[in-house]
Amino acid sequence: MSLWLSVYLDLIRVAAALVVFFDHVGQGNAASGLTSHAYEFAQDAVLVFFVLSGFVIGHSVDTSHDDLRKFVIKRVARIYSVAVPALFLTIGLDAIRQSWHAGASAFLFNLFNRHVAVEIISGLLFTTEFWSWHFEIGSNGAYWSLGYEIWYYAAFAALYFGRRIWGIILASGLMLMTGPQVALFFLIWLIGLGSYYASAKIHIGKIQAIVLILFSSSAALLLAISARRMMSIYGAFGLSDVNVKSYVFYGLLATLFSVNIIAIAEIGKYLTPLPLGLVKFVRHLGNQTFPLYLMHMPVLAFITPLLPWKSTSWQTQVTVSILIPGLIFPVGYFLEHRKARWRQLVERFAEWLGWLSQTNITPTDSTEQQQPSK
Repeated sequence: MSLWLSVYLDLIRVAAALVVFFDHVGQGNAASGLTSHAYEFAQDAVLVFFVLSGFVIGHSVDTSHDDLRKFVIKRVARIYSVAVPALFLTIGLDAIRQSWHAGASAFLFNLFNRHVAVEIISGLLFTTEFWSWHFEIGSNGAYWSLGYEIWYYAAFAALYFGRRIWGIILASGLMLMTGPQVALFFLIWLIGLGSYYASAKIHIGKIQAIVLILFSSSAALLLAISARRMMSIYGAFGLSDVNVKSYVFYGLLATLFSVNIIAIAEIGKYLTPLPLGLVKFVRHLGNQTFPLYLMHMPVLAFITPLLPWKSTSWQTQVTVSILIPGLIFPVGYFLEHRKARWRQLVERFAEWLGWLSQTNITPTDSTEQQQPSK
């Protein structure tokens, strides 16, 4: 991947994370003043994350040549290194907030009860979005997307590392287990995956790349502006007019974004190298998007009632827009530098269970293996 494409994707990640963040700052309200435009594009931003996720996984397996064991350890460590702190941060802050006027006994009840146990188990196993079940982890309304993305990793691993027929059967079984809504948006994730292999294989030329960049960018923007009132990605599966239009809209938007990525990858070949300092800075910002995305809602719910203004006032929105990233970015920086430790812990746990300790499955282990084009 060229530095130009890497910087571009990191900037897109930052922009998408900020759109989701400002939508929640405005409490998902189209009339919330400073953050009203974020409300209009929040679902589109989550769709962008799905496409980026597919692209990044394709790049990761194609360049690292990991076997199944290494792939699983890396993914589990990457997700849990942020998801576990976010999960317990949510439970802790929610318990404190709900017990402000009720004393220590209420805090202990809010911290240790059956509902919290269900939240922890569902959050750790990412079962919050199975079929028609949309289970929110306390005030952390952003956690739901992991109930989609984690199963896309699992289905991809089955297809990429498994024997052709058994990989297809296992991936299909995983999608059947999660339900039609999650399975349908797996196609969006696969579009992102395909954009990686297309960008690595297809050479379209400089002029054509410029044309595609202009076309895909303008078409995606016009589509996103004109197509409002679409169903939420985590909404229940259905074939109503709104649902069908929404599925088509998300598919078109994901396709345009993928075309844009392919064109950016091509044009990057003709541009002068970027300063390494700029590349490192943007990459650092990109690395903070996952902690910001997964932690901002419980912090927002905790801080907002403490401020002297109304939750929708511009004073509150400006304050939390500065304060929350300022609190989470140092945490994200710390967690980023603990990923290696998480990998060690996951590897030891897997070996303790006897799972994957002897596994060394690679995409080339069998002549029956179906490999993505490289």
